[in-house]
Order: sequence, then C-alpha cells, then structure tokens
Amino acid sequence: MNASGNLHFIHRSGLLIYMTMAAAFMNSARAEEYNASVGLGAAWVPYYSGADKYHISPVPQAQLFNGRLRLQGDELSVVLPLTDDVSIGPIVGYSSGRDSSDVSALNGLEDIDSTVLYGAFLRWQPGRFNATLKYLAAGDSDQGASATLSVGYDIYRDEQQKLTLGVSGMWNSSDYMQSWYGITPQQSASSERHYSVYTPSSGFSKITPGLSWQYQLSPHWRVNSALGWGILINDAKESPLAEKSSNAMGMVGLNYQF
Repeated sequence: MNASGNLHFIHRSGLLIYMTMAAAFMNSARAEEYNASVGLGAAWVPYYSGADKYHISPVPQAQLFNGRLRLQGDELSVVLPLTDDVSIGPIVGYSSGRDSSDVSALNGLEDIDSTVLYGAFLRWQPGRFNATLKYLAAGDSDQGASATLSVGYDIYRDEQQKLTLGVSGMWNSSDYMQSWYGITPQQSASSERHYSVYTPSSGFSKITPGLSWQYQLSPHWRVNSALGWGILINDAKESPLAEKSSNAMGMVGLNYQF
C-alpha cells in the first residue's frame, strides 16, 4: 500500500534536486552564531523524474546541537566531523513511494510502496567549495539503492546573503531503475497505455544543475530559495514512463535560528 495519500512528500526520485537546493540551508554563513535552527519550506517538484505533472511538497528543516543533527526534508543525518573541512555520518530517510493515480502515465501500473531509506554521506567543504557523496539503500530491497555526488561553489557571499551554483549526478542500481523506470510483462499487460516491456540497467540516470540563494532577513530569520533543472540521461531517459526528458523545480523556505 502506498502511504503517500493526499499529502506528497518529495518522492525518492526527486531527492537529487532537493540535495542541490538544500546547500544554502546546510551551509549557513551565520550558523556558527547559533546552536540550532528550525524551518519549513515548500518545493515544487514533479511526481517523479520525467513526469509532466507537478505538486507542492512540504520541506521541514532543522539543525540541532550546533549542526550535528540535521533534518533535510525526509532525511535525518548525524554529522561527525573528521577535520575542519571533512565530515561523515549516517543517514535515515523515508520515501513515500509512487501512486499509480498520481499521473495518467502510471494508470494500470502497480504502486511503489513507501519505505525507509538508510545510508551514509561524506562531505568536503573547503572555503567556498563543497562536495558531498551520499549513498542510500531502500529498506524494501526490491527498490534498490542510489548514490549521488553533489558539488557547489559560492559565487557570491557576504554577511547577509549567499549565492551558490551547484550540480549533482545520480547513479542507481538495477533494482532502483526497474522500480522507477522499468515495465514488467505484467505491467505491460495491465497499463492503460499498453507500454512495451522495458528493463533498464544500473547506471547514471540524472544530472541536475541548480542555483540556490539565501538571505538573512534579521539576526534570527533567514530565507532559502533555489531553482534547479533535472535532466534524465541513459536508460532513465529512454523509459516509456519518461514523459519529459527534463524537469524544472524550485524551493523556498524560511528558517529561525536560535
């Protein structure tokens, strides 16, 4: 049973763009002045990468214990510094799956169940540059695993605002690709559009350039915003479920630091 219901959080296939967008929140220029921050944002994202229909998804955000514990949308991570520039940590997340009623292209297909995600990250952040490697596996083993590499550079920053240009790339296992982009013989027979059987291979599926901007409204309030463009490549792009080869996405949020 799909747990997404009427309130859609960012689907797993949309996590990559959120990771790029979240750079402004993750790397606050004033974070050293506060012990914690909490906030809420809204993201405009496709129901899945390649869908032609969009929805608004809530994005809760929090940093606690001087940034050691971080909530980013549907991911909770623990930050363990190794050096001033390098940190690692475990991640626990949630994927709301995909409902066949989300868009007409999915009519007749099976739902993708909601599942817990688990994994780890490695981050390097020297000065204006940042790079993050993240691995996530699904608790439902049929949904496979993914790895993302995200890099960014602060092209402008001062005491009040920061503008960051970034790009991310996503790799997916064969089980992930089959779950999100494949068509089984049973799905081919049941789909309203009578899709041909499609069995994608593991590999890189998407590249996402993005631009994020944060602005300090007051000593305690900060606005985060971002725009991005998710571009499907390789077997994901060739999937019959890919109605579009790319998706524009955006996010805006408000944080309170204390």
